[in-house]
Amino acid sequence: MKEWILLVIYIVVWQTANATERDTVFQMVEPDSVTLQKHIQEESIKHNIPYMGLGFVAAGFMTGAQKHNFRHLRHYYQPNFKSKWDDYTQYTPLAATWILKSSGVEGRSSWGRLAVSNALSGLTMALLVNSLKHTTKELRPDGTSYNSFPSGHTATSFVCATILHREYGMTRSPWYSIAGYSVATATGVFRILNNRHWINDVLVGAGIGIISTDIGYLVGDLIFKHRGIKHSLLSRNMPNLLSQPSFLSVGVQMGIGPNSLNCPPIYDDYDENMHPFAPGDESGESHPLGLQLYLGHSSSLNVECAYFMNKYIGFGGRIRATAIPVTANVNLDNGFEYDVKTGQRGANIIKDYIRFAGVESNHIGMFDFNIGPYLAYPVNKHFGIGAKLLIGNRLTTDYRVDAIVDLDINGIKQLIESFNPNDKNIFEHPEEKQELLNLLQRFGDGKGIHNKEFMSIKANNSPVFSTGLSLTWAYKLGMAFRINLDYDYSHPEYIYHLKNRWQEGPEGEIVDIVDTFRRSTSINNLSLGLGMTLFF
Repeated sequence: MKEWILLVIYIVVWQTANATERDTVFQMVEPDSVTLQKHIQEESIKHNIPYMGLGFVAAGFMTGAQKHNFRHLRHYYQPNFKSKWDDYTQYTPLAATWILKSSGVEGRSSWGRLAVSNALSGLTMALLVNSLKHTTKELRPDGTSYNSFPSGHTATSFVCATILHREYGMTRSPWYSIAGYSVATATGVFRILNNRHWINDVLVGAGIGIISTDIGYLVGDLIFKHRGIKHSLLSRNMPNLLSQPSFLSVGVQMGIGPNSLNCPPIYDDYDENMHPFAPGDESGESHPLGLQLYLGHSSSLNVECAYFMNKYIGFGGRIRATAIPVTANVNLDNGFEYDVKTGQRGANIIKDYIRFAGVESNHIGMFDFNIGPYLAYPVNKHFGIGAKLLIGNRLTTDYRVDAIVDLDINGIKQLIESFNPNDKNIFEHPEEKQELLNLLQRFGDGKGIHNKEFMSIKANNSPVFSTGLSLTWAYKLGMAFRINLDYDYSHPEYIYHLKNRWQEGPEGEIVDIVDTFRRSTSINNLSLGLGMTLFF
């Protein structure tokens, strides 16, 4: 960040000192561009209101409550991801802007105006980012430092992408904007994959980057007035959904779905055919767990893109990551017996000192990949209604249900101390007694101990069908907000693996018995979201 500040200060000083010699304002633009230049000055506040940046900031606060759940998705798919590319991609759009300018491809601004606007944008971003970092002191997900919020790399990258958008996307081709913001988005994704930032750090960083550039260009317009405009805006210098419905959108969604999953009936013991023992059976006794898994409101981050052959019909797709919190519940009154297996001799002796307190789950993570037709109906240049019908694949991550137990630490300690360390029926060697006493110290007061191997639900793939409606407001050239109301349906089969029973192996070792259950369940999701959109 310090290097960025020094760079932009140097550019400002050098370029401002030489601006007078190179600033041939009106010689390289169309005769009527004077009107455009005055219009930019007079309307600069109106055209530089940072709606898009504020949208990303709002999205960051919307997803902040589930940042740990989104991080779990990263740990599941790319737990060992390491890359230095984000250290370089953050500057790529700015480098492209200056290379194009140096190569003779004229953008919006003269050298002096470009340098000052860029410097003001960078300095505003540095001030906002560093102020928030020192104020919030958010711990990074990798635990290395307390300066996680917001992401400076992402903010820098979106400053650079917005500069490219303003200089060339709004004057030459919207594909410059698409390229710049795609690189900026990739930089944010890399920061999450590198385990350096939470998802809300990245979204707020993106918003700050856009806001900073809007402020930088606003002040630059007020300083330079009509001087230094080298290239006019595109011929469609106002938003026009009647002629450009193709889009790239990044958005967040909050959704509701089924209240619970279809859980299998689970017991603490079974006969040789995996049937629970009937009441009064002399061979054994079975008690139901009464497992119920309740689903909370989902949070999603999605990237959506569609190309339209005309103003009504197009084809595209969507990539979406979703986190759904899961609350687990059991009925402790059913008498379900939590089986103790410590791997040590005499485990059954301490059974009375362990109480099964319940279960706890984390969340379900989903990745959707969908393609299909898109429809658009432009009401006017600024407002449009859209629809889609998509089909694709949904990948659900593993998740687990932990058993929660309470240990009577004092009782266990007194019990162990009462044993003779040379008793071969309890200890394999005399030193094992002290080892067990030392082990007890790790459990603190013994309350709320997690057994993370109690139950796991395996990942699965299933078809997913999606449809939805959208309302678009194009508020300035190439940019718009989209409100999406989407419905998704899938019918996955979940495989439950329960480790609550064990048996002794041929050499007296403890061997887990894994009870496996399969249950299909219908997942209906209705979600409402906001998308920040580029049109091309």
